[in-house]
Amino acid sequence: MKNLELDATKRTPKISLHTDGIMSMTGKSYPENTFEFYAPVIEWLEEYFESDPAQQTVFNLELTYFNSGSSKLFFNFFDLLD
Repeated sequence: MKNLELDATKRTPKISLHTDGIMSMTGKSYPENTFEFYAPVIEWLEEYFESDPAQQTVFNLELTYFNSGSSKLFFNFFDLLD
């Protein structure tokens, strides 16, 4: 399994998902199609937790703005992390 790195854009956050258990999301989140943008992130996390995850997973979340579409998706996202 490879790390996932997505660069920030004007409408999307920088996302770093590493197999060593250190992950982060920083910036703003208001993509045109929220679920389409975050699909690879959700898929990566599902695979990470189904495989052999790190003994400790740390997720740093620092969003300065997110829209209602993003907030709905984050509920699913947080369920995965739980």
